[in-house]
Amino acid sequence: MRRAVLALALISSTAIAKAPPGGFTADLSVGVQLPAADNDYVRTTDPGFQFGLRAGWDFHLTKMVGIGPELGFDAAAVTADTSTFQNVPSRFARVKGLFGARFVLHFPIGFFFVRALFGVDHSEGYFEGVVFGVTLRSNWATTGFAFVPETGVMFRVWRMLHVGFTLGFPVATNKYTTNVQGLDKSFNSLDVTLQATVGVHL
Repeated sequence: MRRAVLALALISSTAIAKAPPGGFTADLSVGVQLPAADNDYVRTTDPGFQFGLRAGWDFHLTKMVGIGPELGFDAAAVTADTSTFQNVPSRFARVKGLFGARFVLHFPIGFFFVRALFGVDHSEGYFEGVVFGVTLRSNWATTGFAFVPETGVMFRVWRMLHVGFTLGFPVATNKYTTNVQGLDKSFNSLDVTLQATVGVHL
């Protein structure tokens, strides 16, 4: 029994000693944002384009396992739901500022990861219409808490360059400054995001 414990300790220490030191990571993602819940959110928002940026440091615990802090930024062009707003002209944008951590499982040609990010979600925009020749504008804005869990897989294509995809389920609290008949101004939103990702990993 003592020999087995000593052998396991030796193997573990050797794996850690041989683990690469890790390094800087940066990912750029482009894809779609699909509203999933709750009902008020789905009734105000249609699927739209999303852009994401992640940067951090990967500390290798062993040759295969890494963990590290990350910063994130997301930006989306929000499309108003056509059935709710009857094709009223609108323009909306949504941004998130995030921080958190990522767990990485390396394999010979790439790595699998899961991350959890927290931060601020801000949406702002307007609806516009013309009544008796007068242009009327209704401004909407909300700032709330954001939680963004994501997972994905990346494959090395050339030296430090990796490509793959990211699947996310961002959650946010919302409280708009303008009410719409039949909708609650305060609600929680849940999206499903699917994005193609390219990254540099030292």
